[in-house]
Amino acid sequence: MKTLLPLALASTLTTFAAAQQALQLDNVVTSPFGYVSVPDEQLEDDYIAVGAEFRNAFGDVQGAISVGGPRGRFPKARIRSIGELLRSEADALSRRQERERVTRARTRRAGRWR
Repeated sequence: MKTLLPLALASTLTTFAAAQQALQLDNVVTSPFGYVSVPDEQLEDDYIAVGAEFRNAFGDVQGAISVGGPRGRFPKARIRSIGELLRSEADALSRRQERERVTRARTRRAGRWR
C-alpha cells in the first residue's frame, strides 16, 4: 500500500485507507455540543486537539478553528469548555459569512458591485 506521509509516530496516519477510517470518526470524540476532540497520540505524543467547523450561508463547511496542546493541560472539563467556546466562535464566523453574503447581494442589486 502506498504511503502518503512519513511515519512520525506509531499512531501517524500514513495511508489513504487509514485517513479514510479516521474520517469515519472512529478516532475522534464527537460532542452533542457541536465540537470534536482528537484523543491522545493521534496527532503526536501526549497531544490533544479540540475543534469546530464553520459554514457558509448554504451550510457548506468553509473551515475550522481548533486549539491543541499537551494532554496535561486538557482535563475533560477543560476540553468541554474549550469545545463550547470554539463552537460559539465558529457559529459567529458562520453568521458573519451570511451577513457578508447578504451585503454583497444587496450591493450587486444596487449596481455598485464590480
